Amino acid sequence: MQTPLSWLAGGIRALRPRGEITAKPVVGIAEASLYVANMLAAKWSVVTTLHRARDMAEKTVQKAGMTERCASVRTTSLSVLDTESDRAHTVEVLAAASQLAIAEDGAEAICLGCAGMSGLEKQLEERLGVPVIDSVAAAVKMAESLVSLGKLTSPQLTYRAPEVKTIRGYAPHFQSENLR
Repeated sequence: MQTPLSWLAGGIRALRPRGEITAKPVVGIAEASLYVANMLAAKWSVVTTLHRARDMAEKTVQKAGMTERCASVRTTSLSVLDTESDRAHTVEVLAAASQLAIAEDGAEAICLGCAGMSGLEKQLEERLGVPVIDSVAAAVKMAESLVSLGKLTSPQLTYRAPEVKTIRGYAPHFQSENLR
């Protein structure tokens, strides 16, 4: 939680290939919150930290294939440290941005776009009257569900482990077949 972009989990795609690290499902907090919001509302918005997070949040929505369902990405004046140090102020700022997303953008649910906002969803739901998704809780529950169902990442094509290759100029103990 040291970066306002931590919820975007840029390493998710790098972790998914089977055999690289694990065959178990890898669940990102941003992606999980979008999937949960998608099940609860026809349109939803992401409310996140500083304005510099907007582009990455929009790209995450696009990569998840949910652009049509996303009403907006709203940024705030909050840094990650702000979300963790002054919770009352964080609730006020998030409520204001969320109210705009509901009134102006047609959002019917809100995805909290930072792990530092975790635990604030109940307070915000009471104020807003719409579902508010805690991205960390959504990811944990989604991961628990996938494990409970006994699912593994598909090895068929996209997330198949890369082929073993000889790395020229490196000693045998540094070759990829010896690192697995």
